[in-house]
Amino acid sequence: MSSTASVTKGFIGVCTNQTQKECFDRMLFGSVTGWMDRVKQVKKGDTGFLLNLNSNMLFGIFKAESDGQKTIVKEAWNGGFPAQIRVSWEKRYDPIKNARILLKGLGIPLGRYTITTKETTVLRDLFENPDEQQIATMQPFLGKKIPPWLIIKADDGHRVRSLSEKAIDDWLYNQGLLHAYERRVPIQEEMYCDFYVKVAKCYIEYWGMEDDRQYLTRKQQKVDLYRKHELSLVELRYEDIQRLDDVLGKHLGKYLTS
Repeated sequence: MSSTASVTKGFIGVCTNQTQKECFDRMLFGSVTGWMDRVKQVKKGDTGFLLNLNSNMLFGIFKAESDGQKTIVKEAWNGGFPAQIRVSWEKRYDPIKNARILLKGLGIPLGRYTITTKETTVLRDLFENPDEQQIATMQPFLGKKIPPWLIIKADDGHRVRSLSEKAIDDWLYNQGLLHAYERRVPIQEEMYCDFYVKVAKCYIEYWGMEDDRQYLTRKQQKVDLYRKHELSLVELRYEDIQRLDDVLGKHLGKYLTS
């Protein structure tokens, strides 16, 4: 949790590739006239962040050096953004990538402009703890396949496709169980498993999209092939991820002791 307990609330300004440099050069956030009421809710001392809508990066951490008001610098952005806040760098961190999906996952709407104390603290923590940024970005995709640009690395270096798969991979790695990820199953039909645990001669499939009809059809086809070729299979679902010691440990144990 952030050590800056005095923060009461925050705000998120927006810019583009064309306006970002002027924001930094002038240490000024600007918005259109229609957002004046929202900008005026910002008070001196509030915590600020800046989202570049083109690069999808969130910059921080800023501090408001003025209340939100009209036309602090008349010539800024050729007068196009008169709802303004004077800012300074409280501390400059590396920007957070994939910011819009991260904000969505945290339930922070851009259109509000100001953010609550709790939301401000969460964003501060993400800047101060970069290792948590990727996990927060994944929240909208929990239990689902994620876009290729969000693929993450498990602790053993495997590039996995969901937080749930990372949890499984990390569990196997931390148990010292040598395993393969997305390995082709050695049968005539072309099929790839989620995981293969060599010492147990066992395959693991994680079913994370059971509300999709096409996915369910493919799931049944894979299960049928495992049965046809008499291959050992452990099936996991989203609700199993929070209790892998019990579920995965129990099922793998049968094959490890047989």
